[in-house]
Amino acid sequence: MKQEFEGWLDYDAFAVHVAEADVPRLAEILGAIPLASVRAMQESVREVRSRFRYDSLLRLPEWWAMDTGV
Repeated sequence: MKQEFEGWLDYDAFAVHVAEADVPRLAEILGAIPLASVRAMQESVREVRSRFRYDSLLRLPEWWAMDTGV
């Protein structure tokens, strides 16, 4: 499955890929990830989380904020 922004983001740095057939074992799969890896993935996702916000794609002009109080 192709991910959004795949060419720009290293999903392996912050995501766990699980086959649909393995979803019933999700707790087991996630529980097997070493804590150090979880911490590293959490740090990596902090660095890219703004890329997943729709409002980060839209930057309103300064006059908009001044006129509307947004």
